[in-house]
Parts: sequence; structure tokens; C-alpha cells
Amino acid sequence: MQRTSSPEPDLAGLRAFFPGRIELLAFGMGVPLLQHMGARPDQDGLGAAVTAQRQRLAQPGRFNEEQAILGGSASERDGRIVLPYRHAEYAVISALRAAGQAPFVLSASVLLVCEERRQVYVQRRSAFCDAAAGLLHTVSGAQKHPIGDDPGLALLETARREVREETGLEIRGDNVPYALVAERLATSYQFVLLGAPISAEQAASIRTSVEGAIVAIAFDDLPAMLARPGE
Repeated sequence: MQRTSSPEPDLAGLRAFFPGRIELLAFGMGVPLLQHMGARPDQDGLGAAVTAQRQRLAQPGRFNEEQAILGGSASERDGRIVLPYRHAEYAVISALRAAGQAPFVLSASVLLVCEERRQVYVQRRSAFCDAAAGLLHTVSGAQKHPIGDDPGLALLETARREVREETGLEIRGDNVPYALVAERLATSYQFVLLGAPISAEQAASIRTSVEGAIVAIAFDDLPAMLARPGE
């Protein structure tokens, strides 16, 4: 399933470039619609593990919030992708990951681009992060539950929130193409804004956060960077 604009992206070529790491599922414009399917059923026998995770997440700087996890296969309604989701507290998600049963957490991700400087901006994730620690990643964060009043704008609002919290910048993000990506390493199902524009003035004011430092990469350096393993 894909909603594409012209020219059509080379999905096969992109999938071959990232074998085993990410799966590119769709490209489009607009924002997928979220459909709530209720809470995730508790039937895993992980009570002690969940309790331990709750204790870990009670430490300063940690949060045990309700997050959205993929609740089934994507569908289409009136030309728009619909993503079903269930909610679960992060302690449950963490316990499932530790048990090798990690669900796909719905998240929003943003690739920031400054045409004036000919740079893209990604994040070197800190050791504090539970997923993809130490690696380069787009600015991203989990979709929280409840999702707000408009399920058709929830992922975009999450993308804006993450950019604000992790860089200090305000972005619009509308009229920017997106990709839907299943990321195996972080076990996340991501709505990715592909090139949210920022000005040179905004680029100069980017700050970092506990999630990681922001790294500027020149357009000309992107092919070499993407070819390096372990980044």
C-alpha cells in the first residue's frame, strides 16, 4: 500500500540499501489516520518483569507513559492510510522487549533539512536511550496515548513535539512527503517526515537534549555516511 507523488520512489532499491534494518512500507503526502483499538490485552505472564520495569522507570529522568503500539495491519479509507493501534504503558513494552516479544511502537520521526546550508540534521542518540543508543537517527519519539482530539493529525503533532523538545525548533511539517518505515532495531513503526525545511537562522540555533546531540551532515557527504555500517 502506498500513496505516492510523481516521480514514484524506488522502493525496491531503497529496501535493498537497508537490508534487515528497516522496511520501507509506503510513501505519501498528508498524515495517516490513527484508529484506537483499545488497551493491549495483558496475557503474557510478565508481571514480575513489568514491576521491575516500573521501578526502573520511576528513576529521575525516566517516564512510564502510555504509548501507542501497532494493533494490526494498515488499511485504506477514502484514499488515506489508516493505522490501527492499541495502547500500553512503557513498562509493559520494555518488559516485552526484554523477553524478545517487542511490539512495534508507533512513532513520528523528522529529517530536518536546510537548503541554505545544504545540510541535513540527525541525532546521535545518547546512551540514555533504550533503543538505538549511540547511533545516528532522525529526531523521533513515540506516539503517546491518548492521541488528542484529531486522530488525523496525531502523528504530525508528535513530530512537531519531538523537534521542539529535542532541538528547540518549531516546524510546520505539513506539505512534506512522508514514509512509513518499520525499523527492526528500535522495534518502531515510524511516520517519517522526509525533509522538513528549516532556515539557516534556525539551524544556527539548534540545541541538544538528553536524547542526544544534533549532527549536521552535508548533502555531499550523505552517500558515504549511509554506506558506513554501525552508524
